Order: sequence, then C-alpha cells, then structure tokens
Amino acid sequence: MVCAARIVESVPDLDAKFYSATQTMDEARHAELYSRFLHEKIGMLYPINDNLQSLLGDTLRDSRWDMPTSGCRC
Repeated sequence: MVCAARIVESVPDLDAKFYSATQTMDEARHAELYSRFLHEKIGMLYPINDNLQSLLGDTLRDSRWDMPTSGCRC
C-alpha cells in the first residue's frame, strides 16, 4: 500500500496519478481484508520479515519514479 502511494506522488503525469491512486485504494482494501482474516480466522498476526522490510525500504528511498513498482510486487 505504501509503495502504491509512493507511485502516486512520483509518476510524471496526471493520468498515471489517477491510475496509481486507484491502485493504492485497492491495496488498502487488500491489506484490511487480509488483516481481518488473520485476526478473526487464524488468531494471530505475522510480523514483516527483516529482509522484506529492508527491500521495501530500499524501493521507497530510491529517487526513480518507477522503483516503487517493484515494491508493489513484493
């Protein structure tokens, strides 16, 4: 979700910003649903892996506008 939001602020044109904003909302819904599933059905939450957190951090800090797209695929 954070990677998708980062794309909104960094893409070069308005149409791309609209598309990315829609993707951000979709990611937020996915995160909410998955969180509810883990909490209500499984009864536990799993913390983010240190390596994945490092990878996502690297993609978010990169100044190129297309790098957060890779983070969305993690």
